[in-house]
Amino acid sequence: MTSQTTIRTIDDLLAREGCTLMQRLGESSTYIPHDAIAEAEAVERMIAEETQHGAHLVELLTELRATPGPRGVCTMSGNLHYNTLHALLPRLIADKRELIGAYEQALAAVANEPHAAGVVSQLLADHRRHLTALEELEQKTAR
Repeated sequence: MTSQTTIRTIDDLLAREGCTLMQRLGESSTYIPHDAIAEAEAVERMIAEETQHGAHLVELLTELRATPGPRGVCTMSGNLHYNTLHALLPRLIADKRELIGAYEQALAAVANEPHAAGVVSQLLADHRRHLTALEELEQKTAR
């Protein structure tokens, strides 16, 4: 039997995933200069992958015979429209680090549930990979 702690932890991750700057970036109109097209495409791929994270968490909740809880409006990710990608990278990196911290805590909380721990671990690996890519983009655009 799945614990309520596991369900609550997965639901909290789902809420956090839905309120990331990366998710909001996919809904905004970011200014992309001609010399940043490759970087923008890399970020677009990350956005697409992160959209799938929410779907994986909902699927996991369904397997645990639970449903996502109600969501509020996410206001922390405003003011993204018409910024350059270069200007947003520090915010994206900081947000990604916070999300990784949330996933690390969640992984510890669901460690006794192998399937949930596997899903959380895989998504955490994706976020770590994205953080590395964002840091590399920041270094590249700083030149």
